[in-house]
Amino acid sequence: MCPRLRARSTCHFPNWALGWKGLRLFIPDWLYSTSPPPMLLYEVNLTVDGETAPRYSSWLREHIREMLGLDGFEAAVWYATSDDGDTAPAPDEPTGERAWTVQYQVRDRDALQAYFDEHADELQEAGPEHGDHVAADRRVLEQKRLFQG
Repeated sequence: MCPRLRARSTCHFPNWALGWKGLRLFIPDWLYSTSPPPMLLYEVNLTVDGETAPRYSSWLREHIREMLGLDGFEAAVWYATSDDGDTAPAPDEPTGERAWTVQYQVRDRDALQAYFDEHADELQEAGPEHGDHVAADRRVLEQKRLFQG
């Protein structure tokens, strides 16, 4: 525990940043947090026909790697999804339709906007031709608060 800030778990400020009797001066609240800064998630929800899924899956792995090569795209997670919120997603059926979600962790709004302005059209059209066999929806999620147990 920081002896000058008794309520905080870490003390990473120089003495000049502390005021009279340990009161903080000119230090924004976000500096006290040990959690990372708020993040943006760029989410792509895919519905893929069962016959198309194996080929599309191979392409998607490479596409995710290409996205992570862009400035500001820091990580990605590929999920199997279910529309039923009461049960876990079933294992992929060899012939059944697949529902996948890919979430890209993006450093900040500027990096995401640069992607939209410079790369989005080209990369979204780069997918294999599957016509009605693949549907994609996209959205952006901004972290408002992090709760930890």
